[in-house]
Order: sequence, then structure tokens, then C-alpha cells
Amino acid sequence: MKNFKSLLPFLLMVFALVGCDTDDLRNDVDELKNRVESLEAQVTAINENMNVLQVLVEGNKTIKSCVYDEATKTYKLVLSDDTQLELYQGEDGMANTPEITISDDNKWVINGTPTGVDATGADAALPKFKLDDQNYWMVDLDGDGTVYGYDYVYNEAGDKVQAVADDANVGGDTFFESVNYNEAEGFLEVKLASTGTTYKLPVVPTLTCKINTENVEEYKNGVLTVGYGLSAELEVEVQGDNYFVTAPFGWTAVLGEVDSDTHKATLTVYAPKEEAAAGTLSRATADNSTDLSLQVNKGGYWAVAKIQVQGLTIIQSYKSVYDEGETIMVGDMAINKATYGDAKYVNTSDYDFTGGGVFFIAPGVEVNYKGTGSYETLILIGDDSREKSTFNLGAQIKLNQKNNGALVCYNLSIQPISTFSSTYIAQNGDNAFENAMFYDCYIKLPSNQTISYISTNSRSYKNFSMINCLIEAPNDTKGILGMKESTATYSNVVFKNNIIYNNSGNGVALQNIFHLYDGKSTTLTKVEVSHNTFINISTSTTDYVYAATISEVISEYNLIYFDRDLPGDCAMFRPGTTKPTGSLCDNNIYYKLDDGKKWTMFYSGSIAFTGVVEAVACDADPFDGTLDIEKHQFTPSAAYADYGAKLD
Repeated sequence: MKNFKSLLPFLLMVFALVGCDTDDLRNDVDELKNRVESLEAQVTAINENMNVLQVLVEGNKTIKSCVYDEATKTYKLVLSDDTQLELYQGEDGMANTPEITISDDNKWVINGTPTGVDATGADAALPKFKLDDQNYWMVDLDGDGTVYGYDYVYNEAGDKVQAVADDANVGGDTFFESVNYNEAEGFLEVKLASTGTTYKLPVVPTLTCKINTENVEEYKNGVLTVGYGLSAELEVEVQGDNYFVTAPFGWTAVLGEVDSDTHKATLTVYAPKEEAAAGTLSRATADNSTDLSLQVNKGGYWAVAKIQVQGLTIIQSYKSVYDEGETIMVGDMAINKATYGDAKYVNTSDYDFTGGGVFFIAPGVEVNYKGTGSYETLILIGDDSREKSTFNLGAQIKLNQKNNGALVCYNLSIQPISTFSSTYIAQNGDNAFENAMFYDCYIKLPSNQTISYISTNSRSYKNFSMINCLIEAPNDTKGILGMKESTATYSNVVFKNNIIYNNSGNGVALQNIFHLYDGKSTTLTKVEVSHNTFINISTSTTDYVYAATISEVISEYNLIYFDRDLPGDCAMFRPGTTKPTGSLCDNNIYYKLDDGKKWTMFYSGSIAFTGVVEAVACDADPFDGTLDIEKHQFTPSAAYADYGAKLD
């Protein structure tokens, strides 16, 4: 607790203006106000490093090096995991800063007002500050906008606190008197102005503790995923007297020999066998039971680096599982030999799928589909769970059911052959085809087409779903389902946990033609669009989902992101004159829209039923600058971790 409080000045000193003469400022308030832009930039910079600072103050890292820059009056710090920080030493002046303390029960207190928000522990939050356009302080107590959002900071009189002080409201640096690096003793000394108390933070140049996860295939979305009974290797950097590795229950971690010159070593992580893991957590959470920790000490000081680990079921051959009579679950659909009969193994590029049935496609084989005829059942499964099998389309997949039709594409990479320029699926049966499902697939959408187009009134899909897919959308694609002139009924359409991205270069204008569902005369009984990430996916006034009647809507935790100008207003849903009667529509966010453009969950912002909450605009980039379309890096920052899709 002492260490945590001792670093509060670091979070606060950034609010002080530096290098100013007080008398000059009093004579020229306008000059001081012009410098608020610089102050705001510093606030932004410190907010971007709040998470790192919290790690520092909680004591699981030390300072590796500390260099003072006289010109900028900053301390440039390198932590034990090589994270770099800049800490600013302010001077007395006319900047007016909020008073921030921690209560005896470890809660944040701002200007003497208890917030009830934990400052330490598992539920700790880091408040974020900003200035409004009149230079008044605002704070978001949990730092990510999910609970509180920004509100003004008030003084004891109940007045808003302005960052620029005047003669009647002199502020200055009331929390921080000095920060000095005592190189001889190896401490960074912090002296609080309020109490005169000095706290010492150790600077240990030869203490390094770092786990390298860059370019580690098994490390995605902040979690190291290892198949049950298998292992993964990581490079670590350690420098100190002793090294320790702690793994979750059932896991084993072995640290190899440390190179004396580079201080690097190999850390091998072994996942438990699947039967041993039964009943334990299957996905990483914030619980410590999923943390793998590397600890290094030097003298009396410790540094700790942590990652989360997750066990994953690895199936080397789904066909073997199927042949043994086991059931393969694809979403909520059970696929087994008792229901669908003998399966076939596809290990050549020009395989004949005549007659349909269940097909397991070997990894490493590029199937060039040129099929003819139609199918009541066509189930295509990539055989090895560790690798998507390639399925190139050179002809339409034609469907026509008599009983319960099934089209399933699972664990596949699907894209058109260069000479193929049509819709991927033709539903030729005069009925509602029972089940069409794309699950755990990479899909490149067709140019100038939708995946499936149905204009006949008697034809539709009873259940159509696209789940856990990475979907590349060419700039001219029309999207997923098209049935504009049809008056048919579609019972259940689901788009869930998908990443759908436009792959045109940054700054290229978007065409406004994309749709998840485009059926202006159809009836849509139930539609779910949840936990999806949309990257530069624009549409016209017919919007993502367009139908004459939409009865029930579920739409939550979608992340809609643009890094360029929009061609026009966009919305998620456009029902016809009959508005939905039931819904769950909340916790959707978007970033960012230009002046004069808008994003709404329903066309024209018209919502005629209860329970609907409009999408919220993000104040900051939800990817925090890490979005990389070419490398398929779509992981939001920690502040937005609950939004968008999460793909293994």
C-alpha cells in the first residue's frame, strides 16, 4: 500500500505546467491558456501508460534504468521487462490540479470525495482524466467507460475544477515536491509536498524479467493456448540471482539454461492431458489459476512477468473421431455416423462430391470445387483442428432438400477461384432449407455478389448462421445474404463472433453496398448480430440488416470501426413499417465518425420499441494503435476487451 501511494505523484505531476515564470503568467493569462493544449497532450500520454504504471506501483517490477533529461525535465525509465516510461517533474505554477488520494480502505478519493472505486487489488481501476473544451477537468473512474464514463471533477464548494488557474484560484503542484535519482544508492526518491514524506523506489540495472510473446503462434489475444498433452516454447530474458517459474495446477513449465551473454533462455510450457484437465477452467480468465509466472530476484528485490495460459482440445483427425462413433459438435449441431452414415476422406484437389454426405478434407490439400448436381446434405470439415483445410470454389454449391437439409462448412479456408464470379450458394429447393452453417472458417467474400442470393418467394433458409469466422470483404462485395425481391420468411439468422474486415488500403473510399442480410420484402423472425468486429465495413441506407418485418433482435457487444471517411450515414438494422416487438440491443460501440455522418443501431435512429440502447461512440481508438489488417491483428485494448470478436 505504501508503494502504491508513493507513486501517486507520478500520476499527478503531469498536470503541472513546467518551465514558466509565475509573475509572467499572472500578467498574461492568455499565454497560459494557450499552453493548455500542451497540458492536454501530456494528460493523454500519461493515460496511455496508466496500466503499465499500475503494474509498477503494485510492486511486481523494478526500475532497470533511470535517466533524467534536463531539457524536458523528464525521467526516462526502463522497467525490468523493458517497458519504457517518461515521468515528468513539474514546477510550481498556475496549473490547477485535482487532489487525488487513497482512503484507508484502499478506495480512490478525488478532491476529498470518496469514489467507492478500488485503487488496489484484483478489482482495481485506474481513473482517466481529460479536459473539456473549456479546460475543465473530467474523470472516468474505471478508465474504460464501461461503468462510469466521464464526469466533471468538482471542488469542495461543488464547482467544476478548471485546469488553468487565475489569481483567485492558484493551484500549482500541490502533491509533488521533488523527484530525484540517487544513483549512488540506487534509488529513485519521491518527496510528497503535502507531508514531506520521502519514498524510495529501487533501481536495479541487472534485474531483468521478460517473457517474449512476439511471433509466438500459440499466443493470441493475450493468452498462450496449448493443446492438451502438448507443449509450447517461449523465449524469456532473465538476469538476477535466482529464477523461478510458477504454473497453474496441472501445468508444467521448465526453464532451460540461461545464456550468460544474452540472458535469454527457453521456457517450455506443458499443458495437462485432457482427462486431467476435466472440470478445470477451459478458457483463460482473470483468475490467478490461469497465470503462469516468471520471477527473478536480485538481492532483496523481485521482478515478476506473467502470461495467461489456456488448454485446448487438439483433434488431429476429426474423421477418426467420427468413424469411432463419437459426435462432433459444430455449434449446436451434432454430427455423427449414426445420423449421417459413412464419411469420405478428401485428399485430392479434384474430388468428386456427387451425392453429398459428410466429407473430411485433409490438411495441405487445396480442393478446387467444380461440383455439379445438388445436395440435401453437404457437410465439409477440415480434418485437423490445428489447420484450416483449403476449399476453393470454382462452381456454385447447389442445395435442394426433401427432408432436413444440412450445409455445414467447418474449419475451412474458403475463397473463389480467380475465374469464378458468382454467388457461392444456390438454394434451389422450393422450401426453407433447414440448416446452413459456416463455423470456424476463413471466408473471402465474392466480388460484386453476396454469398447466397434467393429471389424466389417459396425459397429461403430456416436457420442460417455464421459463427467464429474471419471474413475478408473486398471493396465491391455485396455481403452475405441477398434476397431483395423475395417475400419469403427466414426463421433464424445468426452472425456471432466474426471479424469482418474491408481489405482496401487505408484512405481508400468505401463503397456503400455491404449487407449481412438484404431482403426488403422478407420476414425475419429472429436475427442475432452479436460480438462481431466490423473493420471499415460500410453500407448504404439499406444498412447491415434490411427486412420488411423483423420480429426479434439480439445485438450486443459489437465493435464497429472505421479509420477513414464514411460515404454516408450507416445503421445496423432497417426494419420496414412493422417494427420489432422484442429485442436485446445494448453495449454496442463504434469508432470513429466524421462530422455530419452518423451511426445508429436502427435506420434514421427510429426505435419504436423498448429495451434498445444506441451504440456509443468511443473516445479513444479501441485498438490503441495496434490494429494491423495485413497481419490479422484485431485484438482490442484491455479497456475494450469485452467488445468485438475473439478468435483462437
